[in-house]
Amino acid sequence: MSLVTTAGKAALLTAATAWGAATVKVMLVGDGYTPDATATNLTTAATHEISGTGYAGGYAGSGRKTLASKTVTADQSDEVARLDAADLTWTALDAGLVRYALLVIETGGSDATSVLLACLDVPATLTDGTDFPLTWPESGLLVL
Repeated sequence: MSLVTTAGKAALLTAATAWGAATVKVMLVGDGYTPDATATNLTTAATHEISGTGYAGGYAGSGRKTLASKTVTADQSDEVARLDAADLTWTALDAGLVRYALLVIETGGSDATSVLLACLDVPATLTDGTDFPLTWPESGLLVL
């Protein structure tokens, strides 16, 4: 189940945390995490963040990857906005089961003050030391 949180929608409409202005990161969590559209921060999600070779979690952890080449495209024919970014790859990842990719804006110096933008459903994958790619759909990373 993929979803955009209510707090994430509000953040996207705020100048300092808008898609083009904010530093948006991707954190990986296991299957113990339950997607929640009402989540406002990363406190619960962080307890399910993966950990191991190729991924060091936590606030500002080296495992969380920053989205690059973010774009917004207005699709008038479908009446949506398409948010996209470059695909990501974690190299030699051996850190347990990955179930969801969370889009986050790390703010205020901690997970408790950071904004959870969205939860993206990814195929459950047990990492095994090989590269772990995330390729966004042709339709865009988020469609609003």
